[in-house]
Amino acid sequence: MSDIYTTVTWDELNCPPEPCRVVCKGMTIQIKQSHIDAANDDPSATFALIRFQPLSGPASYNLGTRIDD
Repeated sequence: MSDIYTTVTWDELNCPPEPCRVVCKGMTIQIKQSHIDAANDDPSATFALIRFQPLSGPASYNLGTRIDD
């Protein structure tokens, strides 16, 4: 298993107004209400994006915490 960390801006996620799944940079990412609250309508809000690759099966992508505050 390995974790790979990168970042994504709220604008790159198209500033979703409600929880949903979005496709960004070829990845499907789950947006939770806590992410929407943390973004606070700021398109430049930057979040950690973590790619998790298990030993077998497809990778999954998780939006982490806002990292520019």
